[in-house]
Amino acid sequence: MYLKAENDTVIKFPYSIGRLRKDNPNTSFPNRPNSDSLAGFGVFSVRLDKPPAFDETRQRITKNPEPELRAGAWVVGWTFHALSDDELAENFVNSISAAVGPIKRDVQARLDAFARTRDYDSCMSCITYKSSAHAMFASDATYMETARDNTWMALITLLDEVKSQPVPTNAAIDSRDATALNSGEEVTPLVTVPNSIEDIEHVLPILEWPEIL
Repeated sequence: MYLKAENDTVIKFPYSIGRLRKDNPNTSFPNRPNSDSLAGFGVFSVRLDKPPAFDETRQRITKNPEPELRAGAWVVGWTFHALSDDELAENFVNSISAAVGPIKRDVQARLDAFARTRDYDSCMSCITYKSSAHAMFASDATYMETARDNTWMALITLLDEVKSQPVPTNAAIDSRDATALNSGEEVTPLVTVPNSIEDIEHVLPILEWPEIL
């Protein structure tokens, strides 16, 4: 990545070696001009600065449109932007959506894995034995159906509670941070969004096959 500059002022960015050749058709350049020869034509390499750490709950960063000169080197930096209340709300909704899909797949996998402990292919396969004349199969199927329904109802109830949390706002975050600062306590999230099945497993029913007497 290159730029063309004059008296430490950017004239053209981005710039390229190909553009340099076109701008100077009567000059012969090596395949890889060194920095000294490029500098003679006001052309300098540019590096992208490492993205800085930032508070993703309240900020976003964007790459600056033009490089800046730092200690003799041209660098493309980053700019911090405070999130608006609308963006905070959108992030909250997106975080829930991003978490729900994987959690649902893991919940279903949990049910299927339990069914396989008695050699059924899956939860649904076990349930198909509900009308079986064999008492053990029928009992397993009845239990599996109840366990499935209770599992999904527990998850739905939890997700409804997550979605019903007050949407974060900048004012609420400022108030939380001020309270934590004054009390010396650790800053806690305003909202809680589960990220994996481990975060919600405590609300799911314990799976245990009934005994056949």
